[in-house]
Amino acid sequence: MHFLDGTAVPSEFLNQNNCNVANLAFCTYQQQDQLLVAWLLASMSSPLLTKMVGLDSSVAIWGCLLTHFASHTRAMVKKFRLLLKTPKNDKTITTYITNIKKIAYSLVVVGSPLSTTDHVDVILDGLSADYDGFITSILSRQDPYTVDDLEALLLAQEERFEKHKLAHDSILQVNNVSFSWNLKNQYKKKPSTCPFRGGRSQHPTGFRPPSPRPPVGLVFGPIVKYD
Repeated sequence: MHFLDGTAVPSEFLNQNNCNVANLAFCTYQQQDQLLVAWLLASMSSPLLTKMVGLDSSVAIWGCLLTHFASHTRAMVKKFRLLLKTPKNDKTITTYITNIKKIAYSLVVVGSPLSTTDHVDVILDGLSADYDGFITSILSRQDPYTVDDLEALLLAQEERFEKHKLAHDSILQVNNVSFSWNLKNQYKKKPSTCPFRGGRSQHPTGFRPPSPRPPVGLVFGPIVKYD
């Protein structure tokens, strides 16, 4: 590493009898440094090579790499921190916690690990209002929960939610069936009371229309001729 941090670079000249003489150790160092430069450049991808233009020593190249990856790492840390704020929504508890664990592992890789307290807070912050009572009971405890303990409690709480939801759905289904049956009977087609519908008389009980009578003064019978 003394090539990369520049702490072991020998002097280029030595003072002998008030004269500057080339230092053989510096020549050896420079030869080795150029071999390291060639190896570093050969191991880089094209996007990185464009950043190394004009750099002729391993110290300069290594410093440029540190600056580049430090800024890239800060950007990745910010990105992962933002992803931690994703709410649970309609995901299951298992999926929700697994996604948070993946992000937490990524933060470890880039050198910015989550503490257990932060990890627990992230999990609780993403829960919906249905879990407000659960969150209150968790925060009221003096001894903090571990991530595994919190996961087990959330799975049990989710199971209770599903149980109550199934019972509620069953009650709604029974009520809907009962309402539909009553509605069908209420509006069931009844016999028409119209007296002249379809050529058939349908009358209310005890009612019959009067029989047609001839006009007054007209008598039907045989015609009598008088002489």
